[in-house]
Amino acid sequence: ILYRLKLQKFIITVPTLGSVEETIRWGSEEILFHDLGGTDKLRPLWPMYQDGIQGVIYVVDAADRRLVDANRRELRRFYRAAVKLHDAPLLIFATKQDLSDAMTSEELQRELGLEEIPCRCYHVAGCSAVTGEGIHEGIDWIVGEIRRGGSRAASTLRK
Repeated sequence: ILYRLKLQKFIITVPTLGSVEETIRWGSEEILFHDLGGTDKLRPLWPMYQDGIQGVIYVVDAADRRLVDANRRELRRFYRAAVKLHDAPLLIFATKQDLSDAMTSEELQRELGLEEIPCRCYHVAGCSAVTGEGIHEGIDWIVGEIRRGGSRAASTLRK
C-alpha cells in the first residue's frame, strides 16, 4: 500500500523486516509514513514509535480469515502499550478486496471487535494494493480526522 501511494503503481514486495519511512505528498501536505514490520519479534517495538504520531494505519489481509484472531490480539496489545495514541484516529485497511473470498469492511470491523479499542475513532476501508481501489479514500479519511480532531466514532467504507 505504501509503495502504491508513493509510486502510483503496484509493486510486489516482501514483508517489512524492520521499519521503512516514506514521505508522500498528499494534496498540499507531506505525510511521513512509518511502515513497521509485523513479525512476532518486531511487534513489541511498535509503541516506541508513538511520539509525534497523529494517526495509525493497520493493514489486515482480509482474504486470510486464519489471521483475524491474531490481528484482534495484536491491536489490543498495541493499544495497551501505546497509550499516547488513544487520541489518534485508527484506519484499518482491509486489503485484498480484489479477491472473491475477502472479508468485507463491515465483517472485519465486527471480527476485530474494534468498538473495544481505546482510540478516538476508527474506520475500516476495503482496498486493494493491486488495483489501488480504496487506498486514496482511506488516506483521505485519516487525514481529515487528523485535521478535525473529532470525537470517537466508527465508520466503514465498502470496496
